[in-house]
Amino acid sequence: MRYRAAVSDDLNPLFQLEQQLFSSENYPVSRRMFKYHLEHNFILLAENESQEIVGYILALRRKTWAKIYSLGVSSKYRGAGVGFVLLKEMLEYLHHQDKKRVVLEVRIDNKQAISLYAKCGFKKLKISPSFYKDGCDALIMQRLEK
Repeated sequence: MRYRAAVSDDLNPLFQLEQQLFSSENYPVSRRMFKYHLEHNFILLAENESQEIVGYILALRRKTWAKIYSLGVSSKYRGAGVGFVLLKEMLEYLHHQDKKRVVLEVRIDNKQAISLYAKCGFKKLKISPSFYKDGCDALIMQRLEK
């Protein structure tokens, strides 16, 4: 597995992966938004041996903090540690960008993702009721560096 920063040539494969990963009620990232994020934020990719994008993580950079906006891994590679490495690498990048606070929201019924975030130092902050289009609540989590 290879991990690298996304570039503009990754727009179409990223969008195709997004379409496979997220249904409309989970607010998938549009092609236009991926283009914007490639220019203004940071996307880290995971590629397999065939240079196929099998996962990504997108962080929105703010002045003093950051938000993990999206993390997705192809179903074929789930459970293989790809999401964990993407998250750890992103947190390292954000640390070097001097982002002491990182926040995210996750579906309250996504126990696997919540466990991953907790393993990486995220703490439960609050619940955002009916955050997703299907009525599911979101758990807001944050990670603070000392």
